[in-house]
Amino acid sequence: MAPGARAADPISAPHASTNVDLSRAALMVRQGHEEGALGLYKLVASNAVSPEVRSAAWLSAGRLAPTAAEAEASYRHSQEQHPMGMSAAEAGLELGKLYFAQGNYKTADQVLASVQNRLMGTPSATQVNLFRARTAMALRMYGPAAVVWKDLGRARSTSQRADYGVGQALLADGNPASALAAFDRYTQSYPAGDYLAAALAGSIRAAGKTGEKDRLNERKARLAMVAPGSWEAEELKLVAPPARSAVATAPMHPAVAPVSKPSVAPASKPAVAPLSKPSVAPLSRPAVSPGAKPAAAAAAKARSASVPPPRMPAVKKEQEPAPKPVEPPATHEGAAAGSAYLQLGLFSTRDHAEKLVSDLKGRGLAATVHEVASGPRRLFQVRSEDNFSDAASARAAGERFRAVGFKTQVKPGNE
Repeated sequence: MAPGARAADPISAPHASTNVDLSRAALMVRQGHEEGALGLYKLVASNAVSPEVRSAAWLSAGRLAPTAAEAEASYRHSQEQHPMGMSAAEAGLELGKLYFAQGNYKTADQVLASVQNRLMGTPSATQVNLFRARTAMALRMYGPAAVVWKDLGRARSTSQRADYGVGQALLADGNPASALAAFDRYTQSYPAGDYLAAALAGSIRAAGKTGEKDRLNERKARLAMVAPGSWEAEELKLVAPPARSAVATAPMHPAVAPVSKPSVAPASKPAVAPLSKPSVAPLSRPAVSPGAKPAAAAAAKARSASVPPPRMPAVKKEQEPAPKPVEPPATHEGAAAGSAYLQLGLFSTRDHAEKLVSDLKGRGLAATVHEVASGPRRLFQVRSEDNFSDAASARAAGERFRAVGFKTQVKPGNE
């Protein structure tokens, strides 16, 4: 053997093509070619010699899968290939997140609990706790959820979400005083935090339950000041009233001053002088003339025959059809028995609606924006991406939205 030459590694040699495929797949993901990367990961998962490599490849394939069913199957394959490996534990975390997004909270909690100890001390441990807290909220286990949120508050990456989550859990658990204190801690610790508007909205609801009007009004004023365009402010109607008062008061002063002055001087003089003279001289003489009486009588009959038909029916025919286009939307009672969907917000501007959709997407929830009519106005409705067979199914699915602090309203599917 030549000096400096390395002996062939009988173990690494068979893996050379596998490593190349994995490197190519990673590069394709960075370049946005996810479909090609998915094919390479599946190829490695089928041909790799090492069970851990096969498990890792199935995990990567699951993260790129185009459907939830394909993702679930890939994560299950990852766990089967090397059950006690770290890739299998990561696949368990992904499965828990997938079941949570589907609203299968009990299964999600079971899967997350099974991998929690194996992922302890890794970067994924925080994710496990985060989704276990959200799952507990969805299952209405608010006490345990508050405990998990407090533990998460120690992790820097999730401290904001956790501190807000503590207040959210305490409020849902029927402890508004403690919730108000938790929301106040958040607003003091994170004066420009990601959940500032949500925390202020939570403190408003908590103060409303405790009956502390001064704190309630102070937080309303602060929310309207720091986040006037947020969906929380619009939902609590903290944006619209100031906007209407500004529009109403601005034109009042210019309209009163210019109109009142000209109406006194020019209108009074012509009204007295021209009208008094013709009414005495020209109008009284034709009325006495004998030849004018038959002509006046004929004219009066012609007017009496011609005036009523256009005046009365025209008003009735124009006014009666006008309300008809407005009436059909008020058929919610009968439609509620059919399909249904979840309304998550209704806004006067598309920007606010799109912001809510973006917030939901960041929490793993899907929603869409629909433009709807409300009389002459156009509103923007944020609704669930899925339609449901009935109102009960919609309410059950709404738990995953309410679990992370979003309000829902069941609407008939034909709206």
